[in-house]
Amino acid sequence: MACQVCYETFNNSVHKLIECPKGCGYNCCKQCIRTYFKDILGEPHCMNCKVEWDREFVVISLNKSYFNSEYKENRKVTLMNFEKSRLPETQQDAKMFVLEEEYKKSVEQIKIENKNLQRDILRNNRRIVSLHTAFINSSKEKVERKVFIMKCQSSTCNGFLSSSYKCDLCTKHTCSKCFDIIEEGHECKPENVETVSLMKKETKACPNCAVRIYKINGCDQMWCIECHTAFSWNSGKIVNEVIHNPEYYDYMKSKGAVPRAAGDVLCGGLPTIHWLRNQLPLFPSASQGRKDTMVANLYSVHQFITHIHHIYLGIVNDPSHQNELKKLRILHILDRMDETTFKDKIYREHTKNSKKQKKMQLLQMVDNVGTDLLQNFSQAMEQKIPFEALLDKSFEMLYAFSGIMKYFNSLVEKYSNLFGSSIGQIGIYVNGMKVDEIEALQEFDTVKYRY
Repeated sequence: MACQVCYETFNNSVHKLIECPKGCGYNCCKQCIRTYFKDILGEPHCMNCKVEWDREFVVISLNKSYFNSEYKENRKVTLMNFEKSRLPETQQDAKMFVLEEEYKKSVEQIKIENKNLQRDILRNNRRIVSLHTAFINSSKEKVERKVFIMKCQSSTCNGFLSSSYKCDLCTKHTCSKCFDIIEEGHECKPENVETVSLMKKETKACPNCAVRIYKINGCDQMWCIECHTAFSWNSGKIVNEVIHNPEYYDYMKSKGAVPRAAGDVLCGGLPTIHWLRNQLPLFPSASQGRKDTMVANLYSVHQFITHIHHIYLGIVNDPSHQNELKKLRILHILDRMDETTFKDKIYREHTKNSKKQKKMQLLQMVDNVGTDLLQNFSQAMEQKIPFEALLDKSFEMLYAFSGIMKYFNSLVEKYSNLFGSSIGQIGIYVNGMKVDEIEALQEFDTVKYRY
């Protein structure tokens, strides 16, 4: 049997028969595929049906040594030549790049001048404040601006401290260095000063009630357990969108109503916490402990899917890949990057983008499956089946969700080996202990997921 391209007889060496794994039935020899791959611009694919081949299939079929040497170098040259063909259209961008550099340099100089002016203005403003303070003190008691930064440190007072660390309710002053009430003979304790300094670095005040909140890790969204307000850690602004902070879910477990909900169950969408929580009173005969455990696991799945959906899949039409390629072309056209570096960086950028797209595909799979599982569970709740049957349904959901987590992690391991860097696995925790998969749950076991 001979290759239909070069007519050489198939063998177990360079003319080994390779058949398209995507089902079109086309085949030819290994050498012809290697030759075809020298000039293609896109990812490796079948020369007949044009469907993209998995990197793993290419490595196994054409040999790892070929993939890491000849193919990789040919790929670099092909991608570089394509980007070089776009250099004429980048000429105007390069011109604008230089103009932007000059603009930024001028802006920085103006900023320095402004800073000097602001220093003079600040000095004069201090003089104005001193004159104003002297005038107010000579006529009546100074009226403070009501900017509250934290609760009063007096155990018998429920007031708040102003920006000058004075409580408007009990009129006591708090030391800004150690957070102790200032009394006669007050001296700061070094350990308290150190604690307060650390607290100021690691906490921020709730924009609604001024309670200081720690951020250990995780995303930008915070949840104040005092006044039940969600806000952004970075901007300090109150959040009026979908809430996925863990503290919010803890709050939901203990309440029968939702302060803010994104809407009811939509066809094809994720059931809301509001809707799911309101179904629980339909099972008054079930023990509270069993209901609480089921709710905790339900919330855990819902929170994880919401986190994946809004944090990792929420960015659409990300232009960063094309912007990076344009930047490389600009640097090359301005002679700030030699051809070898240009070629290598283009290849790395394409590899980085391929890894990112694969990660998004895997997370989209988790998002879709998790949403389907919660939809099926919500339908079971609507049917008002007995609590025991619903509890079994919740276990089935957890087992199925664990299965997709295990499958996700297996794919992550495979693609991490292919890309040479980790995509990141999902951790499964039963009663706080990390497990590879969920095998047999007891009715009071709780499950959490981390990515």
